[in-house]
Amino acid sequence: SFICSASGQNFDLSEIKVEPYTNKIQRIGKLAFKRTLNLSFKSSGYLLALTVDEGDYFAKGQILARLDVSELIEDKNAKYAQLLQAKRDVNRITQLIKNKLSSEQQLDNAKTLVATTRAAYKIAYYNLDKSQIIAPFAGIVLTRFSELGELQTPRREILKVAALKNNWVIKVALTDSEINQVRLRQKVQIQLPNQGIITGIISKIPASANNQSNLFTIEIFLPSLDRQVRMIAGQLAQVMIDFTRNEFVYRVPISALI
Repeated sequence: SFICSASGQNFDLSEIKVEPYTNKIQRIGKLAFKRTLNLSFKSSGYLLALTVDEGDYFAKGQILARLDVSELIEDKNAKYAQLLQAKRDVNRITQLIKNKLSSEQQLDNAKTLVATTRAAYKIAYYNLDKSQIIAPFAGIVLTRFSELGELQTPRREILKVAALKNNWVIKVALTDSEINQVRLRQKVQIQLPNQGIITGIISKIPASANNQSNLFTIEIFLPSLDRQVRMIAGQLAQVMIDFTRNEFVYRVPISALI
């Protein structure tokens, strides 16, 4: 195919070829954590120590919070004493059986009591071990739900945290026509403050639109970020998504249309 463009009395002839339709989606997205974790104690007790606060970074294996363990220690010691007594009863009944002063049923009951008291002791020991919260990964504290001296109960959240490694995403809202142009694991360009332009990967495409906005919010995973630069959830980022349709067009210069 050929087109002509006119400039005064001069005509320039140029050739254009058919090519796949390409375009670019540009949107503003928000930096967010892909996963967050609520931490709580396994045991009941009063909050004795809290080593981090909202916005603080922590290392893997660091103790984040600790309960007053006085009651838990006494419970463990009591269970251990009961276990020792149950074992002595087994030995005593064994000797009585040798002298034909007891029965096998009483010995079986004593052995069962040893097993149950041993299990109770293990639970008490486990509860004591879980009287402190240890960081499962390196991350940041998002929210603190408790104060020192407050009574803690099992499953009551005390801290909301998020990992820093492989946990950053950009959330971007697209229209119904735009959502059809993107695909999973597609690479996109992201411009972040203090980071320049980095490459992200589309990791999530929703199956339905938001009920209020009727937009589709996709997630773009950021596999690598400069750890020296402080990143904050909620920061705005410019997202550039290139896409190609399965149809062919002619790219006509603007000058040829004037």
